[in-house]
Amino acid sequence: MDNLKPRLFPSNNRKQMIIGQALLQQIKQFIPDAVIAGGYVRDHVLGGKFKDIDVFIPVKNFQSFNLTLSKLKIDGLTKADVINQYKGYKTFYTSDFLFHNIPVQIIGHRITEGGFAERLLESFNYDIDKMYYDGTDTIISDVAEVDKKNKTCTLSSLKEMSYLPTALKKYERFKEKYPGYKFKCSCLEPTQRNKIDIGKSVMENLLAPFNVVKLNNE
Repeated sequence: MDNLKPRLFPSNNRKQMIIGQALLQQIKQFIPDAVIAGGYVRDHVLGGKFKDIDVFIPVKNFQSFNLTLSKLKIDGLTKADVINQYKGYKTFYTSDFLFHNIPVQIIGHRITEGGFAERLLESFNYDIDKMYYDGTDTIISDVAEVDKKNKTCTLSSLKEMSYLPTALKKYERFKEKYPGYKFKCSCLEPTQRNKIDIGKSVMENLLAPFNVVKLNNE
């Protein structure tokens, strides 16, 4: 993984910041490697409004994920949904909660080697999302810094071609919130990247034959 730079947790919305800190501090009493990542951290850094709080935890399998969640005893955290396998990847499991009426998704990630948070960022499709909060600092990767500086949203990882529709839909949601950020792609062959027209519908994009380029870190 590229260099990771610590930053103070953004405070453009102090109430949101305090809620995220309070939740993670309690979860880390049971799961020390837990981190907050995804849109919650990204939206704090970019100055947008978050939809929910994504807490990532390391797990071995579905059974261990279920067992870990059953041990969580946190004030203000209530179950809102059943445990599900994450759609599209067999290595993710999710469960929805409410923390003082704020939506929370706890995501179990099957990472067994290396630092959990760093490997987690490697699994994210877009560079702009490669940042996390560890309870003390916001850790921002170099590639996320580049995307933020250049106002780009770079699709850098696509392990399965079948995930392309979901990845493109994710960018379309992102650009609704941040219209100034341009789409980039570094994980498809150059001749294929030009066939992605973000102005068209997702289904139109799927009509073009794409080839995935294996990245060094995959």
